[in-house]
This record gives sequence, structure tokens and C-alpha cells, in this order.
Amino acid sequence: MRLGPYVGTGLPNVINFGGTAKFFDYLGFGLNLGMIPDIKISYYGEAKLKYREYDAYGRLYLFGGGFFIGAGVGYHSAEGTFVNTVSTPLPGLSSYDITSHGSVKAMILTPQLGWFSIFGSGFALGIDVGGQIPIAPSQISYQTDIPPNLPAGIPPEVLAAAQQVVDQSNQKVIDTLEKIGKTPLPVFNLRLGYMF
Repeated sequence: MRLGPYVGTGLPNVINFGGTAKFFDYLGFGLNLGMIPDIKISYYGEAKLKYREYDAYGRLYLFGGGFFIGAGVGYHSAEGTFVNTVSTPLPGLSSYDITSHGSVKAMILTPQLGWFSIFGSGFALGIDVGGQIPIAPSQISYQTDIPPNLPAGIPPEVLAAAQQVVDQSNQKVIDTLEKIGKTPLPVFNLRLGYMF
């Protein structure tokens, strides 16, 4: 049996790491954690996104060498925060921020095929391709907040306009999270490890 850690890069995970093992030249298994570091998307204003994926996988090395077919099962999650600035006609309060938070978590199946070579020194190099396929309903949560420190005596029509913005933000968050939770993603990884 050979086992050891690895680090890698690819898509959709910019960074991934974990551990892998190989038995009798034909069987393998491991754990994987992948992520996209928190990013800020200025195109959407004050939007921040975070993506994580973790799974356990098995591999079958068909010819006892480096070529394998396999599959993993686990979860991927995405979280986002969006700040929407709303203008007002009120004296002393030209605008205020409405902040929307949302997250989605979905169970995924990740079939893949690739090559994982272990050199005599113990260093290992691998490449694989596949897809992340959602296999269960997504768990979605969201919340939109209006600042609690708005001045007293705001006219009802201004509050109604604010509630309309909140409702629109909530719907955008729900629609986006549902799409993320249901969309299959292509997978590509390049990995470097050391096998004991």
C-alpha cells in the first residue's frame, strides 16, 4: 500500500489538497478539499463570493499503472454577500445600504478519469478530468438586511420602496443559488504529491 498527501490546482477549485492511497496497484481511494479563495467582484458592486468542495473518492487503476477511472461523492457550497446602495429623497440621508447574504450546499457525484504516476523517489504527479453533478436537492439559505440605524419618521412610501428592493434582492439571491445548486460543473485537476 502507498499513501500520502497532495496539493493541486484546477477548475472549479483553484486550490485543492487532500490525501490519497493505492492498494495492490489496482485500487485507490482518498479525500479531497477544494476551494476558490474569497473573491470580490467589482462588476456587481460590493459582491463577495466564496466556494468550497469536499468529497471522498475511489479509483480503479485498470492496468495496474497510472491510468484510472473513479468517482467521488461529497458536497459543494457557495456563499455570497451583495451590498446594494439605495438612494433616498430624504434630507440628511442621501442613501443607505441593503445587504443580502446567501448560501447554497448541494450533494455532488464526481465521475472522473485520469493519470496518477508514482516515481521511485515517492513523488507523484497526477492529472484528471470529470464533472461535478448535483444528485440531491440543494440546501439554500438567504437573508437581506436593512440598516437598523435609519432615522425615525421615514415616510411610508420610502419604506415601501425599501421593502420592494429587499424583495427583489431576495428573489435574485434565491434564483442565483438555485442555479448554482443545480448546475453540473466541469472538473480539471493537476496534482503533485508524495507517496510513502
